[in-house]
Amino acid sequence: MTFLRAKKTLETQDKSIDKDSGTSATNKIKENSKLLNDLTKAAVYMAECEEADINYEDLQFSEVLGKGGFGVVFRASWNGTDVAVKTLSTNSNNALSVNALAEFSAEISRWRTLKHPNIIQLLGTSYDTKKTRALFSDGTL
Repeated sequence: MTFLRAKKTLETQDKSIDKDSGTSATNKIKENSKLLNDLTKAAVYMAECEEADINYEDLQFSEVLGKGGFGVVFRASWNGTDVAVKTLSTNSNNALSVNALAEFSAEISRWRTLKHPNIIQLLGTSYDTKKTRALFSDGTL
């Protein structure tokens, strides 16, 4: 299973401006406009269907954002939208732990009910036989 969460805020981008590099306000506005366009695409998609069934092949993975007890969170792109992908790792026998799968499913169920501007939104889930994944739009996890 995979789920996507919408970006929470733009406040962290203000901290990323390198004052010595001469990054102009115009460049920052362009970057923020792209972010808003990505969020708009995700919002329109969510308006059309409550939750997406994400095809794993539609995801383009890039960097690792974090690791935890049940898996890894990746930065990825899904249909032109920046997303965070939370994966559920398999054990040494390439099997999913029953406990981990139950916890992951419960987490997805909780995300489905959360609707608040400061909480990253669940956009969809994906299941493939090797790993369980959850996808969120790119944001602070």
